[in-house]
Amino acid sequence: MPTNTATAIFTTPTSELSAVNIILSGIGEAPVNSLSDTTSDVAVALNILAEVSKEVQTEGWQWNTEDDYPLTPGDDGRIKLHPSIVRVHFRDPDDRELVIRGPQVMQGYWHLPDETASALRNGWLYTGDLAVMDEEGYFFIMDRKKDMVMVGGYNVYPREVDEVLLEHPDVLEGVSVGIPDGVRGEALKAYIVPRPGVELTKADIVGWCRQRLASYKVPRLVEFREELPKTIVGKVLRRALREEEMAKQAKKAARHAARQDGAATAKED
Repeated sequence: MPTNTATAIFTTPTSELSAVNIILSGIGEAPVNSLSDTTSDVAVALNILAEVSKEVQTEGWQWNTEDDYPLTPGDDGRIKLHPSIVRVHFRDPDDRELVIRGPQVMQGYWHLPDETASALRNGWLYTGDLAVMDEEGYFFIMDRKKDMVMVGGYNVYPREVDEVLLEHPDVLEGVSVGIPDGVRGEALKAYIVPRPGVELTKADIVGWCRQRLASYKVPRLVEFREELPKTIVGKVLRRALREEEMAKQAKKAARHAARQDGAATAKED
């Protein structure tokens, strides 16, 4: 039940977004889409939400831009961002990092000066996202910069490969990761969780990808698993898979070196 303080707030409704936050905090932690108008408090909250939504759709977001540039959706429902707010930074033809600025951008990472200096430069926040801008000025996120894989001199965006993997009717979960390769610099490895009761082979996955991707984007290695490592919110941990693979390669290299040392010692004897 809402507290008396929250009820007092409900008696003086406003269309300000801050009031909505206060109302929702008084109601509890239930998501907005689970609310129903069974009580007067909830009904007031829903009315305020509707009013704020109407203002945003008709006037655009004015408060989150540096120059009061309205971010109003167009007829296609997309928002075109002004160059004074966001741009794609080209340090070289292969680096298309999205950078943003404005009063909504953070001032830095807490007690992490090196990370702050790397992310915030000349008033711009370097997001770590790789993006492209179309001829109309709309931005599209391609992948995380740290996840991009360099295969034989070609840039490969794992997200693109992941989407192809997940289109396979027998794949429940799939993710691609760049791993060190002595010949190509990096190679792409696919980790697959098949659907229950289904048997998949490496040839199945590689063949599927060859029909839909350029040859250099096709995973060279495939590993089947019962589950993938994830964060508490369900995001696959590419980093954990990459670190696991690098640890395997390190052990393999150590065993190879030990065998060579043993062979050299035996030859000397």
